[in-house]
Amino acid sequence: MAKHTNYASGPRGINLANGTTKWLEPGESVELTKSEIAEGGLPDLGKESDVATANIEQAADLAAARAQIEALTTENAALKASNAEQAAQIETLTKPA
Repeated sequence: MAKHTNYASGPRGINLANGTTKWLEPGESVELTKSEIAEGGLPDLGKESDVATANIEQAADLAAARAQIEALTTENAALKASNAEQAAQIETLTKPA
């Protein structure tokens, strides 16, 4: 029996000799003999290194998103403060003498 693990990012189906398909979710494994798998029925299940690469890319994307959120939050606070100052100046300048 050979162990087949889906390292791809989505579900993959292994076509079986009995005409059915065994679906594997990402990270799921199944043990099948060569005779249980239909000819040409084994899809590209990816490589174990694909999972590590995807996790690294997701972590980098998350870090970039957090940095962008922090920058936008800081900019938003500065704009609100500026807006409040300008509103106070407008109120002072538009008061009747």
